[in-house]
Amino acid sequence: MKKPFLALVSLLLCLHVAVADSITLLWDASAGAIVYTLYASTGGGPFVYVANTTVPSITTQTGVVTSYRVTAVGSTGESAPSNVLTYTPGSIPQPPPAPTNLRAMAISATRIDIQWTPSTDPSVTYVLIDRDGNAIATIPGTESSFINTGLRKGRSYRYAIRAKNSAGLVSGYSNTAIATTFRH
Repeated sequence: MKKPFLALVSLLLCLHVAVADSITLLWDASAGAIVYTLYASTGGGPFVYVANTTVPSITTQTGVVTSYRVTAVGSTGESAPSNVLTYTPGSIPQPPPAPTNLRAMAISATRIDIQWTPSTDPSVTYVLIDRDGNAIATIPGTESSFINTGLRKGRSYRYAIRAKNSAGLVSGYSNTAIATTFRH
């Protein structure tokens, strides 16, 4: 049974331009991961093992429509699979533009309000990242704010945000915003 001790935030597909039909898959590293396992599916068939890697990227060859997913394996087991990303030969998928103008403002000793200028693609979802690199919220693309509650008094919190489109491609990070909750 797979243990949900690790979570892959997202899988990002890029085309390796040096060789035709060679693609490089990149994903966010998972804390505690010892190895990452790549699985692939062609023609709608089952996902099968392709390779293991100790770094959060791998280059592979494909000449047909192929779907990929990745798991992280650590000392307590294997994570749930990442999102599925499908590559169609001849297509060059593009990530959405990153959200901009990220702002964070302390409202109380336990609350910070976060706002940003949204991506130009309203079909995206946003993944809000905290100061430790953890995804703390997934937010619909129609939103441009988030209220972070249950925080500690007098503590600084740092945030960044990324956009993720329906193809599973993830933007770069926004600017970083920092706010400190009130002491009282």
